[in-house]
This record gives sequence, C-alpha cells and structure tokens, in this order.
Amino acid sequence: ALAPAAGSADVAARLGIFLQGEDEDVALAALRALAVTAPRSGGELLASVIRYLTDDDEDMRRAAVEAVGAIGESEEDGVLSAMLHSITDSDEDVRCAVCSVLPSLARRGNSSVVQALIVALHDEDYDVRKAAVVSLGGLAKADDE
Repeated sequence: ALAPAAGSADVAARLGIFLQGEDEDVALAALRALAVTAPRSGGELLASVIRYLTDDDEDMRRAAVEAVGAIGESEEDGVLSAMLHSITDSDEDVRCAVCSVLPSLARRGNSSVVQALIVALHDEDYDVRKAAVVSLGGLAKADDE
C-alpha cells in the first residue's frame, strides 16, 4: 500500500473541524473529502465521523460510512458495532456502502462481519446483495493467502 501523502493527516484534521459546524452541506463535503484523502487515523476524528452514521439525511450517512471505511483502524472500539448497525439502514445506498467497507475494518475470520454479510446476501436490493458477495469473496481470498 502506498503511504499517505505528506501532510494528509494535517488536511484530515482541518477537514474534521468542518464536522463540528452546523452547516450540513459543508459537513457532507468534509465527509466526502475525508473518504478520499484521510489516512487511517481513528481517534477523535473518527468519533466525529461516526456520529453522522445516524444522521437523518441518507447522503450524510453514506458519506460517513465511506469516511469511516477510509480512516477507521481495524476493529477499533465502537467502529465495527456502529457499522454493523448501519448494515440495516433504511437506505439501500448506505447498506451497500457498509457491505463494501466492512472488510477493510475487520480482521480475517471476524464472525460478526461474516454473519452480517451473509444476512446482506438476502437484502431486497440487488446492489446490496452484490456488494455482500464481493466483500465475502474478499474476506475468503484474504483467508486463503
């Protein structure tokens, strides 16, 4: 894996400031930027992102899922449980995003993640089912290496 670009932690910290404001459009933009620029960091920034997993707006929740996937440390306290809760979100795009990022947050053989993805195989939405299949395949491939 490539190392994060110099200064990306500083950029992530600065973006995290915009998660504290009241402007939802700015917070949504910050979440989307964190998903593509932030190094794995966990901690306070991750806690700020996780709170958006339960936002009223589905775009905000999906962006939060993607940001958690980008910055969350493997099986950090509370991260997996928050994401596993989000796999039952009312919005199919959020559920799909959760299926896609879960393998990056879980250690191989994590039975909670595998079980959640198996349940997602029966989701009413085709894209969620497809994401669950791909993620389960990725977890199996990782186990075989």
